[in-house]
Amino acid sequence: MRARLFSLAVLAAATLPGAARAQDLNVITSVALKDEGSTITLSVKGSKAPNFTTFSMADPPRFVIDLSESRFEGVPEDIVVQDGIVNVVKNLSYGSAATSIARIMIAFQVDVEPPDVQTNGTILLVRVAKPGAPAVAAARPAAPAPQAAAESAPASAPAATSTGGGGGGAAAAGAVGVTAAAAEKDRQAKEQAEAQARADEQRKAEEAAAAAAAAKAEQDRKAREDADAQAKAKAAADEQARLEAEAIQREQAEARARDEAEARKTAEKEGGTKVAAAAPAAPAREEPPPPPPAPAEPVAPVQAPAPTPAPTARLEAGAPSAQLREIGFRQLPGASRVFVRTSVTPRFTVQDVGQNTIRVEMENTRVSRKNDTRFLDTSFFSSAVAMVSPSRRGSTYVVDIKLREKVPYQQKIEGDMLALDFERPARAPAAPPSGSAAGDAAGPDTGPAPGPRDDTAPAAAPAEPARPAEGEPPPSLK
Repeated sequence: MRARLFSLAVLAAATLPGAARAQDLNVITSVALKDEGSTITLSVKGSKAPNFTTFSMADPPRFVIDLSESRFEGVPEDIVVQDGIVNVVKNLSYGSAATSIARIMIAFQVDVEPPDVQTNGTILLVRVAKPGAPAVAAARPAAPAPQAAAESAPASAPAATSTGGGGGGAAAAGAVGVTAAAAEKDRQAKEQAEAQARADEQRKAEEAAAAAAAAKAEQDRKAREDADAQAKAKAAADEQARLEAEAIQREQAEARARDEAEARKTAEKEGGTKVAAAAPAAPAREEPPPPPPAPAEPVAPVQAPAPTPAPTARLEAGAPSAQLREIGFRQLPGASRVFVRTSVTPRFTVQDVGQNTIRVEMENTRVSRKNDTRFLDTSFFSSAVAMVSPSRRGSTYVVDIKLREKVPYQQKIEGDMLALDFERPARAPAAPPSGSAAGDAAGPDTGPAPGPRDDTAPAAAPAEPARPAEGEPPPSLK
């Protein structure tokens, strides 16, 4: 009867709530490593006999001791060794209260034999044999620990029962109670180990997700920085192109202003006007007699100004480039012609830019001679055209035609030549016949283009010509 009561008391003590057991935790106050020649010994000192489980891990090699219902006090988390065998000893805590686990993990630098684990009262000893040293003999402690006595009780219980009568029955009941308590502790330890494994897996997954998010954020940041750098480079290139275009326009405007001033001075000095864009006179040479003048075409009386032709579509992107060959002015029967000849069929835009100004723009047109950007003063001709001012704007060749008054005109393409024929004002006298020297301000449209003018050489002062009669071209052009 007493044996049965004792067994019930032992089982009740084994199944007490975790809150009661939490007040009696094993407090680990020391974890020390010592080199003993052929072995390295790790000693773990606690406040009570340890209850533990062990297992090994590979890649890298590690040995783990989990102390149930234990906690660390004053023990560092990392003990760095790095003596060629042991790399580091980590002391980690899991759970709380009755589920507290004190984990000690030994990380090795080389592969070693499984360590020998023993207990001596409240001290846990872990002996690791150095590679190449003889195996550590399993030494038994002087006094067996309570856990070892409990484990050995089942084997001795039958003999005591068969030979000792009532005393043997009490001993057997006590051994059964101890075994049940140990089994419960093992079960709890396994559950804690599984919970810890799940927590480790979840932690690793969270760390991997955080690392992936950080990598993506870094990639997005670099992409934004690259996009910002490209936008800044493009803005800088556009600004540079704009400044260069403005500089070219300023140079062209200054050149036109200088040419106009020189032409006015020369005209005042000679006592008349002349074409400023004419090249220096070439050496005299025999020319075939000019063809007979074409019969005059009847010109219909001007009733009302004809509508201005619609601008030609601008040159599309990728159009072939052209080379300017000639620009000139010619008097035709009943009309005054401004013509531009290029190396390919002209592609152009015509538009009104002022009250009496017509602008022709020819994109992708190169100009290699300076004379081709000088103005033509046609004010002394019996024509509505007063001035023709060519210029370059980037890759565009621009021709501004200044009129005395707005008159109808027609634009034509004849092979590689663009011609704009302006009707003469009704009150103007008849123009000289086509092909004469007085009717062509830039030379015949079939002759070679004038060469570049040397602006650096001083021009000799010409003799004072006779003043022409009213409506007659100057003698220099007859």
